[in-house]
Amino acid sequence: MPRGRRALFGALVVVLALGGAVSYALLHRGSTEPLPLPSATPSPSQVPAVVPTGPAVADSSGFEATSLKAAGWSATGAGAATLVTGDEARTGHRGLRVEVGRGLARPATVSRARVPAGQGLQCDVGAWSRKVTGGQLVTVVFIGSGGRKLATSSQAASTGSDVWSRTTVRSTSPAGTAALEVGITGATGSDGRWDDLDVTCAYLPNGGFETADGSDPGQAADWSVIAVEGASARRVTEGAAGHALEVRDDSTTRGVIVRSQPTPVPPGLEVVVSGAVLGIEGDQGVVVRFLDAHRAVLPDVDQVPVRATSGRWQDWAQTLSVPDGARWATVEVVSGTSAQSAARWDDVDVQPAPAARGEIGAAEAVSALKGYVNTTTSGRIVVGGRPLIYTVVSGFPAELQVADLATGRLVDRHVLPGAPTGWAMVTAPDQRTVYLGGAQGHVLRYDPRARTLKDLGRATHRAEVVFSLAMAPDGRVWGGSYPGGELWALDPRADKFTSIEPLREDREYARSLAIQGSTLYVGTGSVNPSVVTIDLQDPSAREEIALPGTPASGFVTELRIYGRLLAAKLPDGTRGVYDLQRRTWDTPVSKDATGRQLTQSPSEAAPGQPFYYFSNGLLWRVHPDRPDASAKVPVATTTIPPGRDRFVVRATIGGTLSDWLVSYDGSQELVAIDVGALPDGVEGKDLPEARLVPIHLRLDPRPLRIKSLGAGSDGVLWAGGFGGASLSSLDTREPIPSLTPRLGGADSGQALLGFGEVEGLAASGPHEFFGTYTGARIFRFDTRRPWVDGQNPALVAHLGPSYAQDRPLGWASSSGRTYFGTVPRYGRRGGVLGWFVGDSTEPTVVPSPVKDQSIVGLAASGSVVYGTTSRWGGLGAKPVAADAAVFAYDTRTGRTLWTTPPRAGLQSAGSVVVDDAGRLFVLMRSELVELDRADGHVVRRFPLGQAMAGDQPTFADTGLAVGAGRLWAATADGLWAVDPGTGSFVQVAAHDVLPSRVQFLADAAYFPTGKTLMRVLVP
Repeated sequence: MPRGRRALFGALVVVLALGGAVSYALLHRGSTEPLPLPSATPSPSQVPAVVPTGPAVADSSGFEATSLKAAGWSATGAGAATLVTGDEARTGHRGLRVEVGRGLARPATVSRARVPAGQGLQCDVGAWSRKVTGGQLVTVVFIGSGGRKLATSSQAASTGSDVWSRTTVRSTSPAGTAALEVGITGATGSDGRWDDLDVTCAYLPNGGFETADGSDPGQAADWSVIAVEGASARRVTEGAAGHALEVRDDSTTRGVIVRSQPTPVPPGLEVVVSGAVLGIEGDQGVVVRFLDAHRAVLPDVDQVPVRATSGRWQDWAQTLSVPDGARWATVEVVSGTSAQSAARWDDVDVQPAPAARGEIGAAEAVSALKGYVNTTTSGRIVVGGRPLIYTVVSGFPAELQVADLATGRLVDRHVLPGAPTGWAMVTAPDQRTVYLGGAQGHVLRYDPRARTLKDLGRATHRAEVVFSLAMAPDGRVWGGSYPGGELWALDPRADKFTSIEPLREDREYARSLAIQGSTLYVGTGSVNPSVVTIDLQDPSAREEIALPGTPASGFVTELRIYGRLLAAKLPDGTRGVYDLQRRTWDTPVSKDATGRQLTQSPSEAAPGQPFYYFSNGLLWRVHPDRPDASAKVPVATTTIPPGRDRFVVRATIGGTLSDWLVSYDGSQELVAIDVGALPDGVEGKDLPEARLVPIHLRLDPRPLRIKSLGAGSDGVLWAGGFGGASLSSLDTREPIPSLTPRLGGADSGQALLGFGEVEGLAASGPHEFFGTYTGARIFRFDTRRPWVDGQNPALVAHLGPSYAQDRPLGWASSSGRTYFGTVPRYGRRGGVLGWFVGDSTEPTVVPSPVKDQSIVGLAASGSVVYGTTSRWGGLGAKPVAADAAVFAYDTRTGRTLWTTPPRAGLQSAGSVVVDDAGRLFVLMRSELVELDRADGHVVRRFPLGQAMAGDQPTFADTGLAVGAGRLWAATADGLWAVDPGTGSFVQVAAHDVLPSRVQFLADAAYFPTGKTLMRVLVP
């Protein structure tokens, strides 16, 4: 009989040691309050209002038959109910579409044939739906003898979502129930897709052991006993509470198994198995086995962690995942392997899991991510005799900004819709037009006199990023773009694009361009980079200039031509100078005074004019038309800071009209040097000191798109921005939380240490780790000390030089270990798995735990880390693996436990979490799956109804977090609060969600949409 403990119906695991203290481990559905222990004396019996009786119900319909009638359905009303195929089905080949025209006067109903059902049963009736518009609902009708309707319950389907969500009706069959009928009803003007209806009315016969089997009062009806000699299972009287089952075993071989009759379970959802136990001696436990619709045993077996306490009754309950294909379950009470064991069992039951608690609030904006001035390139133009500098300030979106070079004053600005940054720009020789690379491979034309910006369209149908532009003598604008290493020309007279044959197949990047005469020079990447020369009169005539050292990956990111000299920024960051006449990189111009390669950028120069560069505290002037011995001469000493862009312009700066060498650092500071006053000098102590004029450009920062989001310690949330060294923090405990910049800009101390874009982060104890791009630099912030720019956080690992890694995307922490997983450098394949232990600053690194694949997501439990991969490596490298995978790695033994692709054709396995119940979930673009942590096999799938990614570079394309009894699942189509127990997918945000970044802290889910941090409260 029930012992008055049905308040325990929840996901509570009770772990008890004989004679020891009681401890409680709450799972993801329960209250945070421990349950009170019952007294040693059972409470009086509580008789339910309706005594449950069979038959139980396990009815399913996947609409796989060729007609509604054949599938066991009938339609009433004027609406259309049709079977649909292909992508319209959730599983299998067919689903149901219910469509009711707006002109119809009455709703339409599609009804399932009646099935027998008993009274007093907890019934779970549900069907999966998507693309529901208007009002549609699931209805269950309980029917008594003679066909009389006893009760009706219904639940409306969620509307407007493209993701499959289960509409669930929970109801108890009333007294006198003989059958039930399920229907799907559509209101006038409604439409919806439906599939996989299941009816589960659970009934575990004689779970309280009150009924004896025939004439033997010690044998419990509806339970079978398998026992060896010296083992037994007998009904015993338990005072006023009725009867219980006493299981005794004097063997050491698990000598007794007591098995229930099968009870229905909802496939792919969750159940709670529960009961009460009184320990006497030794150890005993519970095993749940799942069976398919034909009652064949499935391989999935759940051990319920129950241990009995000697001398008093203890309630226990466990939430279990029901594997796909399961329709029934049996409960087994089993003895242990100790010398002797004895315990009494009562109130055993299996019921569908309750819904997650707490109302989901509406998504609300919390704070925008503040930006700073960050650019990638710049140019100059003279308008009305005044030199102007123009650049694209990165942001969301980026913006073209134009400033007066002499005063720094901002004189014009234009938003570049959809573009986060700008890589390519070139000024026409007549100084009347500027061409820019925009978003999605578009090219724009800026008129500095009219101050207008015009979009000229997309260069090619494949172009995504325009990396370089160059002007040809005939007035055409040549461009190079990614992907596909495409090359094309824009005819400004007709605004028409013409493509030529792209680079060879393994070169995805036409990264930099330069033109001299009829020859186009192309700096390539990211595999086997080189410089390719193309005759513009005959584009099929091509030659290749190999780079010094023949690097296997990387880019030639900068090309400039000075007569016979071709200057290039090489993959290792140095500047090489190639003699086009002698065909060699071995030129004196390419070395500094100590014989080392140049590292600072040389200036631009007009044809026939000298160019300049800095090294070893000297300013050098180079005349490319002179012989090597006299081509370069020092002209001044200088302490000029490093600059990215350098050019010479004739202008009045600081009150002096002269030729000025301008050095721009890419943010808001530039320095001008009066080179017109410097004659060719002679190396030595008589060199003059260069006159420097600093200029502050009054450029405006742009808000940044949030690139990364992670939980720190003590309720702090960290957000990193796209476009450079950006990091802000938010204290979620504040009444009005706001993102506060902690660093930003190329001149910050952290940026000077290589602190770039934050790809991911994790907290472990007093330490917070930040993984940054480029070079996979990892910084550690010690929260016990104040933040000191350039000191704390400190650089603890740099995986670029040693392991050829670039992006630390995956992060997790558990049991004092902090784990990271990476994407390799451009043109490389194979990420690394690594971890820090405690206070150590030396990581353990495991290269390519899944061969040739990047690691994009991590979760951990104890010493085991679980990872998701992408089949793609660094951009530009063609993948060789067929499918992305999920893997488990034991850091104690140093071996991979298992690797499995959760489905075929995956570009990326997405994100991974271990929930509060210890279950492993993986979210891909097309579905959510639960995997068995022991061997990685799929326990259950939740198809989303979304398309898989195509054959294109795909990395962290989903996000998954755990909180408030739910999974928070983000894809490119939105954010959903998922209750895996009931199959409910509640859409809380649509579109513009950065899918790979979602976090749950305290009572809220946080996620970014563009530049704005959003949250959803679950009180």
